[in-house]
Amino acid sequence: MSYTSKEVEELTGASYRQLDHWVRRNWVRPIYNGRGKGHDREWPRDELFVARFMVRLTQVGIAASQAAKVARALVPKQQELTEGRFVNVRVGDGVWIRVTQ
Repeated sequence: MSYTSKEVEELTGASYRQLDHWVRRNWVRPIYNGRGKGHDREWPRDELFVARFMVRLTQVGIAASQAAKVARALVPKQQELTEGRFVNVRVGDGVWIRVTQ
């Protein structure tokens, strides 16, 4: 299943400009990156997950570049988060954060 940019905006709270910036920085990766005006991007479920966590993390003051690393590290742990478990993610030398959905 894939999502349109509009759906990703609505489901994550990210603006179009924010998503566009994140794509240009390669922090989020659409399936189809429409070229030019009028060509919408398609987003896989995992990238929706990454964008959603990036929005949450940046809202609490974490830099977008760091939020991207954390969100990307959480992709393989989606099931654990869905089940309400905590997940520890290493974000630097000796620095870990604990995440829950």
